[in-house]
Amino acid sequence: MLLVIVLLVIIIGVGYLFIIIKKNELTEIPEIATLKEKPIMPAIDTSAFLSIEKDVLSNEGEKIGDFTIEDLTYSNYHRGYFMKEHNVFIVISQNIPNVIQKYLGLFDVPYISIYSIFDDGSDLESTTRKNKFQENKSTYRRVEIYNDLPVFSIIEKHKIRIDLIEAKGPTALDLQSDAFFKYMTRGIKVDIVHKSTKGYETKSDIEKIMRQLDLGQEKKEEKEDMNNNQNEETI
Repeated sequence: MLLVIVLLVIIIGVGYLFIIIKKNELTEIPEIATLKEKPIMPAIDTSAFLSIEKDVLSNEGEKIGDFTIEDLTYSNYHRGYFMKEHNVFIVISQNIPNVIQKYLGLFDVPYISIYSIFDDGSDLESTTRKNKFQENKSTYRRVEIYNDLPVFSIIEKHKIRIDLIEAKGPTALDLQSDAFFKYMTRGIKVDIVHKSTKGYETKSDIEKIMRQLDLGQEKKEEKEDMNNNQNEETI
């Protein structure tokens, strides 16, 4: 009887450890993760992608292209757009988990994410993504989760959050469609630094990523020009 109890305890303990390890794999990004452009399209819900795409393109959105994040423990597929009028990137995504990952709470339902990036290297993501677990995100990656709202309802809520963030200091960058993949890579690199520092990433870590990708310089140059003009007027 005692042997049976011991075996049960061992089985339960191993099972619990297995679940913890697998959940960590879903919430943390591996240090070898990279962004790949123009991947082969897997079996995704193309009807959901096309429905959202129709709304974006009919409102002067610019389609940029597809990408996947390589070396995650689950397949994923993303399609990016640029809305110049609202100065945001829109990404339609779908994760493709296996049976165990579904059980642990990773959904395969397509979702929308709206992105803005700030001059301190941080970002704001407003998303309809849903998971049953808490994502392990850096404080430099703000995430607001909404119910299944139309794209432009999410954008309006997103812009309200931008105003609140800018009131505290960081300024939203003027985004450019040709830098889209750089900005998405920036997010991956911030996640990797967050993991490698065990959550103790610093402002200088984020600034280093921005310099490596040559991002945010346009805002810095714009501020310097404004300061120079003000100095000239004073003289």
